[in-house]
Amino acid sequence: MSKESKRPAILMHLTAIAEQFNKLKQTHADDILSGFDDRDIKGMYDVRTYIAHDYEGVNLAIVEWIIRNGLPKFKEQCTLIIKNPPLLRMTLKRATKRGAHPATPLRDIFCNTILA
Repeated sequence: MSKESKRPAILMHLTAIAEQFNKLKQTHADDILSGFDDRDIKGMYDVRTYIAHDYEGVNLAIVEWIIRNGLPKFKEQCTLIIKNPPLLRMTLKRATKRGAHPATPLRDIFCNTILA
């Protein structure tokens, strides 16, 4: 598989990660979001917007920096949160009360998108 054929998949995964954090924000999962730096979350969403609106002009050096430096930090933070089941249960209960669909546990969001 060539580098060019992998590029769209990588960009789509970065977009998906940002969208999952946006879902956490919309469901008021403040307990989980507090485990992350606000600037990192905003930066990830800004990257999503940049990718979505300027696909061909994406600066691949920035994407590489995110993969090498940003994602390992996010993975470490996610792993710490996942290893805290009471925090996950409490956050899911609060999110469900605020209208989140209970069939999509926050743990699944982390495991399927961020830690993949």
